[in-house]
Amino acid sequence: MLFRPKHYIAFGGPSFSRLKQKPSWVTFFPPIRRNQLLTVLEEFDPRKSGVLIVDGVFGDCLTVTNTECREALAKGFTLVGASSIGAIRAADCATLGMIGVGYVYERFRSGKISDDSEVAVRYDQSATTEITISGARIRFMVRKLVSEGEISVLTARRLLRSLLTVPWYERLPETVEAIAWELGILPSAVSDCLSDDFNPKTIDAVAALDLISPTPW
Repeated sequence: MLFRPKHYIAFGGPSFSRLKQKPSWVTFFPPIRRNQLLTVLEEFDPRKSGVLIVDGVFGDCLTVTNTECREALAKGFTLVGASSIGAIRAADCATLGMIGVGYVYERFRSGKISDDSEVAVRYDQSATTEITISGARIRFMVRKLVSEGEISVLTARRLLRSLLTVPWYERLPETVEAIAWELGILPSAVSDCLSDDFNPKTIDAVAALDLISPTPW
């Protein structure tokens, strides 16, 4: 980035769950909603503050649009996206100058995945914990199981197909483990892969903060 703001506004929830402490140079907001971005930015100066979009709302509520991101960029704000809806919008608006970070962004940018439902999950009431497992996380888990020799490529394809047919709002951890068990995969191997340490959305959120940090944190 040619211009590195010393302060950021960050929209997120569960993807920030790995943070042991929140950096002082970030003002945090909950997962972003439709028509919220420009309203929030009215209080900030693009010469001093940038924007990081990570999580957004799905399902009953509408989330941030490409148009809102384009308008924020036009106002001069540095706009970074990762993990979830932020990764999608960064892929959509890359040619306009929005910066994308991480595994999920790269998958959308390359066209390997394209459906918004790949990052959709149910949150708890505080919007800080994922209740269901996203499609992107499923794909990350299956790749890890193959790379570690836990399953064959053929089993991986069967597992991926079975898990992605479950609607995102019903794909609970125990559902994932049960389907894996039916294919002969040990629950312990799956549960290890479902920890926050191997959640691409949380990994990408930390990577984004590392990228935009004005100082080591």
